[in-house]
Formats: sequence, structure tokens, C-alpha cells
Amino acid sequence: MIKHFIFTIFWIFLTILLSGITLSEEVSIAIVGDMMFGPEISRIMDKEGSMVPFAKVIQTLKDSDISYGILEGGISTGGEAIQDKEFTFRSNPSAARGLANAGFDIVSLANPHIMDYGEKGLLETMEYLSWYGVKYVGAGLNPEEARKPVIIETKGLKVAFLAYYRGSEFNQIFGKENSPVPAFPLIGELENDVKLAKSLADIVIVSIHWGIRSGESVITERQTFYSHNFIDYGADAVFGQWLQELQGLEIYKRMPLIHSLGN
Repeated sequence: MIKHFIFTIFWIFLTILLSGITLSEEVSIAIVGDMMFGPEISRIMDKEGSMVPFAKVIQTLKDSDISYGILEGGISTGGEAIQDKEFTFRSNPSAARGLANAGFDIVSLANPHIMDYGEKGLLETMEYLSWYGVKYVGAGLNPEEARKPVIIETKGLKVAFLAYYRGSEFNQIFGKENSPVPAFPLIGELENDVKLAKSLADIVIVSIHWGIRSGESVITERQTFYSHNFIDYGADAVFGQWLQELQGLEIYKRMPLIHSLGN
């Protein structure tokens, strides 16, 4: 079971990124890849406690000033599974309690499985996370809300998070103006999104679900296009996710880009 939850932790020592900001202490952020607490894991969590999947990493998460992860699939008991989709994922409510107790401050909901159980599944996910005090980013009651930054302040430093799911523009959940949706990286809106976040915070971190499954760990031109643009617009770090493995690290204009965090 634990092998499915071996988290890849990336520490960002923000003093490297900061110029002109004086910090009395070092600030650290732990960022992990996909977390999905499917039926088997959910049953174990319900029986043995919500902390079971995090046993090997909990101290690292709690020692970090901010802990951030990608929640693949929702947390819900309602809603109907999407028809004609090969795999649909969701977790029991105990997952929200586990995330909170493990020390997660914020999770991204911008991924291809967050709508597996429809709008009701997404709404319940947001409700369960809020109930346990875990912030979420990359989804909202409408596209505008989904793209808003979420800001966490620690040791006098404000860190803004933005999250996106780069799915197909032919997906049926695109264009739903008044419905709960994940955030999509619309080219015409990204610069405004990042600049808004930058105006509200000292550091802007972007995560994005992207890439292709080709049997090889290929960093696509589209990934490079998006990640470089994020930095050009003012982001301080970009973390990608899609493949079930680590993908390349790149330094662009002195800022870190990690193309896939793995599981």
C-alpha cells in the first residue's frame, strides 16, 4: 500500500528566489505529486485511521512551513460516475481528514479526474476540504473563481498558488460559465492571472496538469511553451504533473521548472 504513496518532496528554499525581501528565518515548502485514495486505500483508512498512507512522510510535511499536493480525483460519496470513461476515481471523506492531519495546507484540484463524479462530486470535494481546513486551488464554482490565486502567509511571507488542468479544448466541461469546473490555462487569461497573484503576494507558484503518455518521458514543446510563459509573466516556480514518474528539472531565468512530480 505504502508504495502507492511514496511522495516526491521538493523543498524550495525561498531565500534563493527572493530579492529585496528580508526574511528573519528560512521558509520551506514541501510539494508532492499525485495523491489518489481509491477504494482499497479508502477502506484501509476507514478501518485503520486516516493517517496510514502518510506514516513515512508526516514529519517532513509537518516540518514544512507550507505543504502542497495534487489531489487526483475528488472526495465524495454523491454524484454519478461519468459514462464511457475507462477509469473514474474518488476517495472517501476520511481522505480529507487524513490530508489535514498530515499537515497539508493546500491541494490542487486541477486534474483530469476531479470531475469523474460530475459537478456534485466536485462540490462535495470542496466542502470536505473546507470542513477540515485544507485550502484548495485550481477549481471553483465557475471558471473565473477556479483561476483565482490562493494565498498563504507564513513568517511574514505571502505565497500565492495557481493551478491549472491543461485538458483538451473539446472536453465537455470547457465553456461552462456558471458551473463548478477545474481551472484551464487559457492563453488570453494567464498573464492576468499571474500578474494578479504577483500583486497580492511575494512569491507565485504555479502547478499544471499536462503532458502526453507516449511510453517515454517526453517533455513536449507545449509544456515548455506554457512553463516559460508562466515565468515570463512573473511566476517564481512552475511544477507540472501528468506522467506517473519524475520528469526533467529546468532552470529558466533563474527560476525552477519541474515538468512532472510523479506520484
